Amino acid sequence: MKDEFECRWDVDRVYDMIRQIAEDIPDRLPGTEPAARMASFSKQRLEEVGVTATVHPVHALVSEPQPATLKILSPNECQVTALTMAHSPNTDAPVVARLVDVGLGGWDDYDGLDAAGQVTLSELSYAPPRQEKQRIAGIKGSAAQIMMNWGYEDSDEVPMGSVKSGWGNPTTRELDLSEASIPCLGVSRRDGNMLRELYRQGPVTVSVETYADTGWRDIHVTTGEIGTSRDKDFALVGGHQDGWFGAAATDNASGSAILVELARVFKAHAAALRRGIVFGFWAGHETGTMAGSSWWADRNWDRLRDHAVGYLQIDQPACAGTFGWAVTSNHELKDMAMRVGRETATNDEIAWGPQVKNGDSSFFGVGVPMMVAHSRFPEEELVRTSNAAYGWWHHTRRNDLDKIDKGLIEKHLDIYAAYLKKLTLSPVLPMRFSGLGQVLEVRLQELRSEDSTDAIGLQDLCVLTARLRPALDRLDLRADELSAADAPNNGAESDINRRLKLLSRTLVPVMSTVVGKYGHDPYGLTEQGTVLPGLFHVGRHAELPRGAEREMVWVELIRARNRISDALVDALSICEA
Repeated sequence: MKDEFECRWDVDRVYDMIRQIAEDIPDRLPGTEPAARMASFSKQRLEEVGVTATVHPVHALVSEPQPATLKILSPNECQVTALTMAHSPNTDAPVVARLVDVGLGGWDDYDGLDAAGQVTLSELSYAPPRQEKQRIAGIKGSAAQIMMNWGYEDSDEVPMGSVKSGWGNPTTRELDLSEASIPCLGVSRRDGNMLRELYRQGPVTVSVETYADTGWRDIHVTTGEIGTSRDKDFALVGGHQDGWFGAAATDNASGSAILVELARVFKAHAAALRRGIVFGFWAGHETGTMAGSSWWADRNWDRLRDHAVGYLQIDQPACAGTFGWAVTSNHELKDMAMRVGRETATNDEIAWGPQVKNGDSSFFGVGVPMMVAHSRFPEEELVRTSNAAYGWWHHTRRNDLDKIDKGLIEKHLDIYAAYLKKLTLSPVLPMRFSGLGQVLEVRLQELRSEDSTDAIGLQDLCVLTARLRPALDRLDLRADELSAADAPNNGAESDINRRLKLLSRTLVPVMSTVVGKYGHDPYGLTEQGTVLPGLFHVGRHAELPRGAEREMVWVELIRARNRISDALVDALSICEA
């Protein structure tokens, strides 16, 4: 693709915008006055660069954490500084129980432990995220959970976070997911290590009290649009504009400022765009579990289904101490992501991973492929900070302006712009599916090996995939041929683009979700770490003894299998028609 225009960035302007947000609009918790001012600030800045912008009020279930009380009762008496996690239940009376250390708090970490009626101690990480730690602890019967912060071993920073598993605003049937089942609170890494050491020495009894101010409040989403219309394709680029207490400079003042700068430059070259761009400044990210972006997805479903070509999420760019480049994406955007990385960040190591449903990835149901990218911390720093992937300061009051590396702003803008150019300027869309076909084939073979009796008919899915994979290869080849052609063939390009979009609409929901198209899985759901997460429990079903549980798991699996079968048949039809 010929580069239609040169991007000239005003890095000083971006940095000054980050400073303004961090210093003049701190404490941007959804549903508060500072968050409403932030939404107006985003709108004003977009309009200053000529972009049509709108602030959308959304009534959402959000939560503001308050100080918690944590007392060690034995072997020695003392009080530990703690903060309630957002959406934690409020305790009517102290929860008094023995402490049980469950490590990272995933399913396997409970092996050999009896957590029923006990207060569990976990450590923050994304394996699994806070919401899933809480959900697992509740299922295991824990009475409450203490989450120790990431960071250096002697760090005294207390974490802020939400433990609301339900994605977005709840339905009447999902209300139980929208509040944690057990009280949850955060403590510093230093105090968490102290609790862990006491636990290793012998029994520890603690007393826990929590309070969070939870309720339905107005939050504010800001959107801006360039070169769009109701019947025109568009790229979606967004990030959250809310934040925790304090400056929240990297999370996500830097992302909001970079969004505005991208809008400024792309607006100046709007006439060159084949497709429009929608900029989303989401709200309800931190304390509403993606209430803003999921609302926008629901409200714009038809438009997203028919015309969205991809979603670029910008969250926590330009963190001090980072280097190189890391990108996660749905499989169909992997080739584009890696190619852009090699062309734009020529001296950097490019790390790629599959995109799971985290952050504001509220568009998996409708089938819009997405990507997230930014510079990353060295592995040795992650080890020293207990896997603080976004800095030891992440989700603490120490996320100040000094956590921004001004020198990295231009690099992020260059690469984000290169992604957007591929999505908005390329005659043929940059989705390619050969790699996805291979991944799908390997995963189904793995699952088939776990089920020797083929209880849910996985062999038939393997046969379908064997037919689909060469069809995907042929479609990719045709897309590459049209991309390389000297003369445009608008009819062929229109047809191939329609098929590429349809394939994403068909495959993303089954490749990346359990619930499917019209709902959202709980945030951080363990199953989502795998391809075809609806079939995650195939091995478990094969090991269960005959009885009610085995039969119920079979029902879940056979219905997931049938959804996948339909998707494979539809994908084959899209390729071969």
